[in-house]
Amino acid sequence: MTSSLDLLLVDASPPARYALRLLLQRHGMRVRTADSAERALELIHTKAPDAVVAASVLPGMNGLELLELLKADHATARIPLVICCPNGSWPLTQTALRRGALAVLPRDRLKHEAPAVLTQIETALATTPKQAPAPGAVSRPAPAAATAREPAPEPAAESAPAATAEPAARTQRFGALSRAWQRWRRQLHMRTIGVVLIGIGVMLLELILHRG
Repeated sequence: MTSSLDLLLVDASPPARYALRLLLQRHGMRVRTADSAERALELIHTKAPDAVVAASVLPGMNGLELLELLKADHATARIPLVICCPNGSWPLTQTALRRGALAVLPRDRLKHEAPAVLTQIETALATTPKQAPAPGAVSRPAPAAATAREPAPEPAAESAPAATAEPAARTQRFGALSRAWQRWRRQLHMRTIGVVLIGIGVMLLELILHRG
C-alpha cells in the first residue's frame, strides 16, 4: 500500500529516525523529521502535517506532552498522532489513548504494521470533520455580484457669470469724471496761484508808488 500523506516523524535517536523515515517513505509518504517535541511544534506551526509519529521518550517534552499540546490547540487538534514506545509494554499506553492518540505501538512493530497504521491515519482524516472557524471569527458575506450603485450626484450647474458689462461701463465713466476733476483741480490751483501772485504784485506796486 502506498500513501501520499505528509508525515512528521519525531524521534531523538538518529539511527531510529533514519530507519523509520526510510520505512515510511517506502510506503509513499512525504516525511519531515524533528529530534524533539519543541522542534516538532515549530514545524507543525510552520506547516501542519497530515499526521505525526512521535517517540514516547524525547529530550525535554515527551511524546505524551506533545500529544496533549496538539489536542489542546484548536488549530492542531485534528492531526492524528501515533506514539512509538520502547519495545515491550508501556505503562502510559491507555493514558495516551484516552487523551487522543490514534495508536500506541512499540517501534519494532511499526515495521510490520506500517500499512495498517497508514490506513488508520487515512480513515481518521477522512472521518474527522474539517476544522471549524476559530471561536469569535466572524464570517463576512461575499459582496453581491451586481450591487446597485447609487447614482452619482450630478455636477452642480455652473452659475451664470455675473453681468459685468454695466458695472464696467460705470467704472469707465467714473474714471473719466475722476480724471477730468483732477485736471480741473490742477488748473484751478494754478489759476488761484496766479491770481494770488498778481494781487501780491499789485499791492507791492501800490506800496512803492505811495512811498515815492
